[in-house]
Amino acid sequence: LQEKGIELVAIGIGDVEKARMFCDETGFPAAKLYCDTGKTYRDIGFRKGVRDTFFREGTAKSISLRFANGGDSTLKEILPKYGRAWLRDGSKWLPPQFEQSIEKGLEQGLQQGGQFVFKGQKVVFAHFDTGTAAHSDIDVLMDKAEETNTK
Repeated sequence: LQEKGIELVAIGIGDVEKARMFCDETGFPAAKLYCDTGKTYRDIGFRKGVRDTFFREGTAKSISLRFANGGDSTLKEILPKYGRAWLRDGSKWLPPQFEQSIEKGLEQGLQQGGQFVFKGQKVVFAHFDTGTAAHSDIDVLMDKAEETNTK
């Protein structure tokens, strides 16, 4: 992305401490990660709650597609990290621990997101996740970012 002059910025739900932990664990640049209590997510209109996290058609489709495309190996790698996090033995930022979710009214632990591409302040691509793991196609996202950067 840097070689192509494309700037990646992320907004994550949580506090500064959790953002630092995320950056330390993943190597994501702290200067490109913004923290949000959930207000920005609500203002944008992202889905949240038990129903939108677990019981939407988008969740079932995205997980089925993941398995159909060999993504089960990724899930096998990720799921133990989630389990250890919930048992307080692994990552402290992924996913929000149950106690953290209760403190925040479950909002932070059950929040869907999305992906956007901007040209200046104008949104040129928007994807609202329709369920858990129902992200935009990465190739489409990258094509839009590259296309925006060359215009």
